[in-house]
Amino acid sequence: MGVILARRPLVMPSYVGYVGTRGRFATNLITADLPGNLMSRGYFYARDDIRRLRFIWYNGYSTPATGNTASGATATIAASIEYPAGTFYPFFFGGVQKPTNVASGTLLTSDYLSVPIPRGAKAYWRMYYASATGYVYTDSNVQAFTPMDTANGDACQFDVGDLTVSGSVTDNTYGIHIGPVALVGPTTRPSFYLAGDSRQQGVQDIVDANAGDAGYGSRIIGPAFAYCNAGCSGRQAAQFVAQNHAIDLAVAAYCSHVISTFGGGDVIYGTSNDTQAWANMITIWGYFAAMGKRVYADTVPSISNSANGFVAPDDQTNASTGDGAQSGYQTYVAALNNRLRGDLTGTGLAGYHEIADTIQTARDSGHWYVGTGAPFSTDGWHPNQAGNRRIAASGAIDVQRFAAPVWRY
Repeated sequence: MGVILARRPLVMPSYVGYVGTRGRFATNLITADLPGNLMSRGYFYARDDIRRLRFIWYNGYSTPATGNTASGATATIAASIEYPAGTFYPFFFGGVQKPTNVASGTLLTSDYLSVPIPRGAKAYWRMYYASATGYVYTDSNVQAFTPMDTANGDACQFDVGDLTVSGSVTDNTYGIHIGPVALVGPTTRPSFYLAGDSRQQGVQDIVDANAGDAGYGSRIIGPAFAYCNAGCSGRQAAQFVAQNHAIDLAVAAYCSHVISTFGGGDVIYGTSNDTQAWANMITIWGYFAAMGKRVYADTVPSISNSANGFVAPDDQTNASTGDGAQSGYQTYVAALNNRLRGDLTGTGLAGYHEIADTIQTARDSGHWYVGTGAPFSTDGWHPNQAGNRRIAASGAIDVQRFAAPVWRY
């Protein structure tokens, strides 16, 4: 009888990856009626035992028309970690605590900051931002979602000066969100770059208290792993390929996994059929796969109209060209999803996630699932808070499969 050796636990390789939740790309630019400065405070959760980390900020924003787009303005920046509450650790950037004249389009990365934050702990970043000619930010009023949790520590205040190492930040209630694209440091845990359109971004979602994750991808990944949400409302796969995406790839270089929600905008509101959209999606997945990332894509829910607020499946109708949808989109959506459910050899994908079936009445119905109580969408395109909660709770993305010892899932 042979000797059965005890299986050694798989030790994950250390790499520089995301270590905190709630990294996010800016998606707006303001150049008129400017405040003297913005001062923000935002919480995040450590998803590894942090010993040191870096703060990354982009002096630009993402837009469907031009991709990664420089702000056109120089900036003065200061940032810090607050942990525990009331204890401050300032970041330095090339040895400078508050760099001025940060050039438009710069992906600004701090020096390493030594600060012990245990895995699972809630900590805060603070950021001071001043510019004479323009600010990049995310605006919940413009894009109909709420990425801030002001009742539990998030705040953005105008014209208050630099409070990165002292004082209290009081929210101005304008719905403005500024902060790091990512917090990175040495880690042995998976971390995720969430790419895609408004559904990834979290349009129509409202963050849950003391969680802060907007969009179903963030809701699924955030409780276990660190991430950067790079979702951009209206961005199509065709646009990602054609427009500037260098900053996307530079920030994604820090992750171990990518989850993509591209495709829906192309075949519903764009001009692509499923074959054209699929080709562009394969190109995008290939960018990330060539960097050694594990890449996954999500099936695409369709869209519909409702006369009664999406509280009954039998009152829903397909969208029309009058709603901005292209003719034949239902066929394209179904075909695109069937491609994802098929042979993925040569696509750059490690797998797919079945999102569409979790939120529709039946496969390829194009109509939103209706339960009891609140509807799961209010506009027929995006899951609202209840819809995002439903997707997150469905198990469509099995987060435990990403955890050790199955890190290579």
